[in-house]
Amino acid sequence: MKDETWLEAFVHELEAAGVGPEDRAGAVVETEGFLSEAGSGAFEQFGSPQEYAAAVATALGQSGRRADPPPGGGDAVVVSGVSKSCVR
Repeated sequence: MKDETWLEAFVHELEAAGVGPEDRAGAVVETEGFLSEAGSGAFEQFGSPQEYAAAVATALGQSGRRADPPPGGGDAVVVSGVSKSCVR
């Protein structure tokens, strides 16, 4: 699966999971940034777009919003149960 196709499916799955537009955009930007540095494909790094979107949606909370804002403001995403690897 090409990364572009994977990312499109990831966005669709995030939307289907109820993740809001701002959080979807943030998740995609972070994912694209990681992929550009990793040098390997999205599927190899994150698994299926469905699985990864479900993990991101869970980390953000069912409504797609962050549950607890970080102290002092700003953005924070707490992710658990998601792994990635980078082989150079």
